[in-house]
Amino acid sequence: METIKSLEPAFANTLENRFMSAPHAWKSTACGFALPLSVFLGGVGSDVASKLRLPFPQSAKGRRASFLAGRLCAERSMSSLGATGLAVMRSEAGIPIWPENLVGSITHTKTDAFAVVMRKQNEKTFLGIDSEYLIEPSGLE
Repeated sequence: METIKSLEPAFANTLENRFMSAPHAWKSTACGFALPLSVFLGGVGSDVASKLRLPFPQSAKGRRASFLAGRLCAERSMSSLGATGLAVMRSEAGIPIWPENLVGSITHTKTDAFAVVMRKQNEKTFLGIDSEYLIEPSGLE
């Protein structure tokens, strides 16, 4: 798969400034990042997402954006743990396949994608996250 940096270097640099720390991560053992889906739903981001060979080219823009943003958050998290140049593969059932010695989880909301990754302590090390709005943001006003 071509990388965003190879397709559009200026966009890749802009993307770096959009990552946020994921609230799911435990600072001492795991690393996580979040990325707003809006990055891929308009302008250059939308063009870049359409040029990448994603596993489901016929899906809606929002689905492609959430998949791409989640995978990028996972890659950024792995890189922060010193595991650079690795990608999260996908099983035929759509389940993330994490690189050896790492475990992680990816989740999405309507507006953001999140990923948290940690090193495996042993074969029984698992990690899972979920993000849902308990209250719609508009209800907080």
